[in-house]
Amino acid sequence: MITLDYDFLAEVGLEGVPRAAADKFLHQIYKFLHQIYYELELRVGTRLSDGLTDIELNEFERIINRDEQLVVEWIDANATDYATDPIFKRMHGALGTEVPLSQVLIEYTATKWLELHKPNYRDIVAAMLDDLKVELRERAEVIREVLEDENDLDYCASDAQLL
Repeated sequence: MITLDYDFLAEVGLEGVPRAAADKFLHQIYKFLHQIYYELELRVGTRLSDGLTDIELNEFERIINRDEQLVVEWIDANATDYATDPIFKRMHGALGTEVPLSQVLIEYTATKWLELHKPNYRDIVAAMLDDLKVELRERAEVIREVLEDENDLDYCASDAQLL
C-alpha cells in the first residue's frame, strides 16, 4: 500500500516542496494518485497473469470479485486452519470489527491464492511500485512546477498528465 505523506514525497524527489503546497498537493492530487493505483494494478495484474491458465485466472478473478461461495469452497479445500494463520490474524486485526468477517476472508483468500499460485507476487508488486516511483522521480521537476500553479494541478490531476 502506498502511504501518501511527506516521506512518500521525499521518496519520489519532492522533499523540497513547501509544506503548504504539499498539503494542497496531497489533497487535490487524489485523482492522479488513483491513476497511480490503477496503473500499479494494471502492471501487477499483467505480470501476475503470465504463466497462469485460463482456469486459474478465472478462479482468481472470481475471488477478487467477491464470490463468497467460491471463497468458502477454496478455504475448505486449501486453508481450513485460516483462523490460526498469522496472515489472517494480522488482516483481521488491521481491518477491525467494522469490516464483516466475510470480507476479511475474501482478502485472506486472495492473498493465500497468490501465495499458492504466484509465490513471488510480493516481489512483483514491489518491483512495479519501484518502477512507478522512478517515473515520478523523473517527473519531479514538472510536478514541482505544477504544484506552484493550482489550475495546472487541477488539470493534471483530472487527466493524470503527471505520470
